[in-house]
Amino acid sequence: MLHSPHHNVGTLERGLSLAGGGLALAGFLKNPSAKTAPLALAASALLWRGTSGFCPLNRLLGRDTAQRRFSSADAVTDRRLSRDRDLVQEASEESFPASDPPSFNPGHIG
Repeated sequence: MLHSPHHNVGTLERGLSLAGGGLALAGFLKNPSAKTAPLALAASALLWRGTSGFCPLNRLLGRDTAQRRFSSADAVTDRRLSRDRDLVQEASEESFPASDPPSFNPGHIG
């Protein structure tokens, strides 16, 4: 499964959300009443989080545990970006240590 820009829940968390949502739903269905209605709401939220891979609370907190997987479109974008690099600047940066003059300290004889 590819990582979508709106996914921010990792695989393990999604599985745990689905399991917890299923348990909460089973608890509600075992004894449906006004007292257990919050359990049904929690179950639906957890099931939605698990199936969609998105959590509004994670987004609010800036948290993202989804694993990024690259698609072929990402590879094309990476190649396009690599062509746009300044080759002269890159060569200069790569040769930086070798382009420094040798140090000389006249106070030390050895």
